[in-house]
Amino acid sequence: YLTLSRFVPRISARVASFNLETIGGVMNKVIGLIDRPLDAPLWYLKTVFIYSLFAIPVWWVLQKRRACFLYLISLIVLVASVFTPLGQPMKYSFPAYSVFAFLMGCHLGYKKVSVFKMFSNKIWLIGPLIGSVIVYAWLIETRGQYEIWRDIGFILMLPFLFSIGPCLAQYFEKIRCYPFALRSSFFVYAGHFLFCSILLHVFAGKIIGNCGNGLGILTGLIAIFCFAGVGLNLLAYKLGKACLGKWFGIWDGSL
Repeated sequence: YLTLSRFVPRISARVASFNLETIGGVMNKVIGLIDRPLDAPLWYLKTVFIYSLFAIPVWWVLQKRRACFLYLISLIVLVASVFTPLGQPMKYSFPAYSVFAFLMGCHLGYKKVSVFKMFSNKIWLIGPLIGSVIVYAWLIETRGQYEIWRDIGFILMLPFLFSIGPCLAQYFEKIRCYPFALRSSFFVYAGHFLFCSILLHVFAGKIIGNCGNGLGILTGLIAIFCFAGVGLNLLAYKLGKACLGKWFGIWDGSL
């Protein structure tokens, strides 16, 4: 990405805006706790990594029968995101709903409670319906600016994921490419920023320069991002698996 920035102005502009010309700027994007990632959806990768480290002391707290202490931490994070300026930067690092979901998941895991069975009753779908209305209202009223209703809405929507998960798994297991999609999903998620973004920024300047920003141009660029970018991503995955062997586990999440 840094090499291509020497030849592609749009990538060069992104590199400069993210301060990637320095070691400090790169490290801040990789391990900075509240700094926004290069690509918004990638916040999840760093957050899950940090949470996996905290899972060890959390497990120790649960063994001491202090689950109430964990929920107190969730409440403190929620209050901090509301009454301090931390809410906005935490949006792409450790949003309050993710702290709550992680600690609740640890507690349920320690108790050996299956969330899929717990939320199998359709009565739980009332929560996601209310949550989706709250999130929709938040998007309309604030245009994405952080408010506590965002986290409350997302928390209420969590049961939907666990209630629909087993049904989706049963459906997708019948599709021939499902095993490949399952193995490559982490790499596609983590690598889409690199491959899709490179293609988009390489072609965007030339297409807009030649055709302007007329009808259908943005749709075409989105198609390049989604289809050509993911295609290149999957090709890189196949080549990596074939050429790097076990070392590829560093990049595909299976290490």
